[in-house]
Amino acid sequence: MTSSTPGGDSYVYVIGSAGSTRVKIGTSVSPKKGLKELQTGNPDRLEVLWYTLGG
Repeated sequence: MTSSTPGGDSYVYVIGSAGSTRVKIGTSVSPKKGLKELQTGNPDRLEVLWYTLGG
């Protein structure tokens, strides 16, 4: 099911770091904002590995 939120569409995203098997799967209007929040305090460089519209 696709959902939208006021001000924009919602995305399902996967965030992780190269060479790691650990990922964060979440939903957000802005996956890059989620990346920024997770990067704080994490010594590994994180990146958005995948995202798509959804909720």
